[in-house]
Order: sequence, then C-alpha cells, then structure tokens
Amino acid sequence: MPEAARRQVHALTDGLTASREKIRVLYRFLQQNTHYVGIELGIGGWQPYDAAYVYNKKYGDCKALSNYMVALLKEAGIRAYPVLIRGGAGQPSVDTGFACVQFNHEIAVAFTGKDTVWLECTSSSLPAGYLGSFTADREGLLLDENGGHLIHTPVYGAGDNRLIRWVKGSIDDQGDLQASLQTIYSGLDQDYVQYTLNNSTKKELLDERREALGLNNCVLGNLRDSSWQSTVPVLDEQMHLTADQYATLAGNRLLIVYSAFMKRLSRLSEEPGRKNGFELSLSQEESDSLVLQLPQGWTPEEQLPSARFSATFGSYSFTSRFENGLLTLVSDFRQYKGLYPPAEYARLVRFFNLVYREAYRQLVFIKAPPTARP
Repeated sequence: MPEAARRQVHALTDGLTASREKIRVLYRFLQQNTHYVGIELGIGGWQPYDAAYVYNKKYGDCKALSNYMVALLKEAGIRAYPVLIRGGAGQPSVDTGFACVQFNHEIAVAFTGKDTVWLECTSSSLPAGYLGSFTADREGLLLDENGGHLIHTPVYGAGDNRLIRWVKGSIDDQGDLQASLQTIYSGLDQDYVQYTLNNSTKKELLDERREALGLNNCVLGNLRDSSWQSTVPVLDEQMHLTADQYATLAGNRLLIVYSAFMKRLSRLSEEPGRKNGFELSLSQEESDSLVLQLPQGWTPEEQLPSARFSATFGSYSFTSRFENGLLTLVSDFRQYKGLYPPAEYARLVRFFNLVYREAYRQLVFIKAPPTARP
C-alpha cells in the first residue's frame, strides 16, 4: 500500500485496543471510500488490482476489494486472508473431492484469536462479521501463505433468522380495516427487506410492501425503518395501513381471511413409498400476532380454531380467542435446517399443509339479533 494509506490505517486504529473494533472501523472505512466495479476482461477476471490501485482509484471488483481489505487489516496487525467462494442463493455445494474451478466470488476473513470475522467487501451496508444469503453456509477456499484450505462460512440458526410481526387495528361496519403494522426482521430474514430499503425510493418501497401483503384496496402510509448493525443485523419496520372491504359482509355474516398477516407456506403432496430423504436448507422462526376490534354485535359462528404440531424438523402452534369484541390470533412457526430420512416426509407434508390451512382459513362471525324491548 502507499504510505498515505498506511498513515490512514494507523490514524484510524492506533487508539483502539480491541481487534474486533479495529476490524469494524477499517471495514467501515472500506465501505465509505470505495465502490464495486466488475472487472471481467482478460487477466482482470482472474488477477485483482493491487491495494495501491484501489486506494487511489477508490473502486475495484470483489477480488480487488477483498485484497485491499486484507492489506488494510494486516497493516493494523490483524491476520486476514481472501476466500474464494461460490456466491448466490441456492448454489450447489462445492465438490470437495475434485479439484476444479467452482468459485465465482471472493470475500475476506479476519482472525481474532480463535474467532473469525467475515467481511463481504463489495457491500456498502452489511455490518462487519455478517454474511447474507449470498455467501453464508457454504465451503470457501481460504488462500494463505501455505496454499488453499477449505473453510465453512457462518451458518445462521433459527434464533438468528427471525420475523416477529404485530398487527393491531379495527374493522368497521363496512368491513374496512384500519391498523398499525410492526415487523422486526433479523438475520437472513432481513436481507431482502434491507436491500429494498437501500435501493428503492419511498414510493417503490410502499409498492413493494403492498404487493408482499397481497391485500386488495390496501393503502400504506407513515412507513418508518430503523436498524441495528450487530453481528446479526436487525431491522424494525413500522407502518399504518387501511384496506377497504378487508372483511366481507354477506347478509348477517362477516367473513375474515387473515393470511396477509400470518406465516404462509405452500401445500405439499403426499408421496407414498418415497425412497429419498429431503433437505431443509434454512433454519428460521416466525411469530405473528393479529388483534382486531370488531364492530359491536358480532360473535363467532363456530368455535375459533387452534392447532399444534411438533417434529424434529420444526414446530407450529396457532391460537385464537374472542373476548368483548376483540379478536386475537397468534401463530408461532419454527423450522430447522438439515437432512431428513424418507420416513419423515409424511410428517413434513402434514406440517406444511397444517400451516397452509390455518393461514388461509376463513373466520365467520354472525350478527347477533337486537335484544327485544319489553
């Protein structure tokens, strides 16, 4: 690196004692002072620009930015290396028994004692130590002084990948809904939401959130977002919504479908005699609460639903109650990544189909006749 870059590193880190804090500060320096440019022509597709070039020009591709990040860290006395990796959601696993080109991306990893801090050097927003779905949970090829070594990137569990949603509102006599909606996303669950937040206008954000809800005649407003840049990032999103004719009036009945605010899964088909096991590639949790004040005089036509399921690969519970005109629905969903034997597939079908049934259930309320006067 040029001397000016070396001085910059020491000015930023010499007053810090914790290695993780030095990594965080230098990673933020990289994010604020460089941008990504793809270099794929000729040798540029294989050989990174050196650190001096990136420092002076303030751009580079994944190889150049990772190499530059490693140089910054080493100047601060922190051991770090580039890691070749196959980026992209749903990519096949690296074939560790056959030497061939299986990588399309490069990131960096820093070492603090026995711990690692992973760094996606093409991102301007990810916190130090966090890898999103593009590079998490897969084999990478770490390049150090002794050659190449396979290393596994972080795996985020159900407690990391969480969605917690609260909806509180009321339905009037025409079936129109007014409500507040708060959703907290963490880990891999916040990746796409954070991406749209960083790359969309306010109107585009509202359009995207409205489409995700899937509610007809829905208007969103007062959208507010805040985030915590911890090792596993958290995003808190709040908004107000109105939806005309959210509930359907049919004679003396009021029909409510609440799927927009609950965990949704696709239905699965039975496969008798299945020979192959199955894989769930993601661990995640989702907790949803919906509280609605109904107009006076409505009561459930039938007993309100409840459900519970538990297996090695996940669990689900759904509860509902109606008291003094207040409808409360609560669901809790857990899924655990892993490879499961064929014998468990029938239970997986029950699991998915139960979540589907409860999410898309229609609740029916009837209008109580007015009390006759003496």
